[in-house]
Amino acid sequence: MLIKSQGYKINFIDKEDSYVGFDYESYCCENFWWDVRDASNQVLDDSSIEDENILLIGLADTEVGDEEGDVEHDYASFLLSNGTYLCLHNSHNGYYGHGWESNIKGSVDKGVL
Repeated sequence: MLIKSQGYKINFIDKEDSYVGFDYESYCCENFWWDVRDASNQVLDDSSIEDENILLIGLADTEVGDEEGDVEHDYASFLLSNGTYLCLHNSHNGYYGHGWESNIKGSVDKGVL
């Protein structure tokens, strides 16, 4: 999978041109990131998705508004062909959001974390 960062965007693109794009512009009072996790939610090394044969399968889960105290932790996860998940996260005070968009095998989804 190709991981391409340009300007304030990061894109994850597989060899079939399916993609997940994430707004990566930083604002005050937030913490946003992406990671790779296994089925038990264990964080894996980012290099685990660098194999060009790994494909995006589809949107697995999304949660917006999961609050812990004064901080909201939103996420979206995407199933990959190797059984792992590409996860997008944003922890913030409710003011700043990060858009994402995917086009996986012609199925388009989008949201804000």
